[in-house]
Amino acid sequence: MLYQKPKFQISYRIFYLILLVAGITSDCMSYAGKPHNEAFVYYTVQSNVICGVLALIFLIRACKGLHHKMTILDLSDNFSIEIDKKTKILTSLQCLASVWILITCLIYNTLLGNPFSIDYWTKNLHNPILHLFCPILFILDFLLFSKKNIIKPFIPALCVTYPYIYILYIYIRSLHLKNLFTNAIPDSLVVYPYFFLDFDNLGISGVIRWVFILTIIFVSLGYLLLAIYTKLGKKRASH
Repeated sequence: MLYQKPKFQISYRIFYLILLVAGITSDCMSYAGKPHNEAFVYYTVQSNVICGVLALIFLIRACKGLHHKMTILDLSDNFSIEIDKKTKILTSLQCLASVWILITCLIYNTLLGNPFSIDYWTKNLHNPILHLFCPILFILDFLLFSKKNIIKPFIPALCVTYPYIYILYIYIRSLHLKNLFTNAIPDSLVVYPYFFLDFDNLGISGVIRWVFILTIIFVSLGYLLLAIYTKLGKKRASH
């Protein structure tokens, strides 16, 4: 099939990375003239950057494989084992990143944005790119191109690691800002990027409730993606 050809995968990832860079650049440029650039405070940009780094790694590996005109099966046994270990780790990370970016897509398009409005498509170039197009492209990359049947069943449960780290980062940052600006934090600085993390308005119980809900969603989506990944692997093996 076309999507299994190395040249197609390389072209696909190059297109994805170009689109991603355009989206992040547009997002950063939207802060032009403002005292602070808060683009990278948002989970959206951070999760897209993680996906971009992984896509770049897979692109480089694909280019090297095409250049040497070999696959893992063409290599010596010792080198093959080393590559397989790297592939397992990278594919597991790609699975986790697919969950993270899927959440970016779902949360924004259901709770924060309205893809059925004209403003969604015309106000900012980065909105549809970072919240819709790039997430879909990255998830398809994982489902279609990744090596099948090497992800352990416990991996999707680890998908909460980065979100928890992000939440911790936001609250440490908010404490720093409150200590730094004792009177009032400038409007140009984002304290709580998302309403469900707003400790001041929701209180600790409200935030914990949202974190609990999102944890269930993250893990559920992780195992859903794993199920699709496994099914596609079996389908590919049968052909």
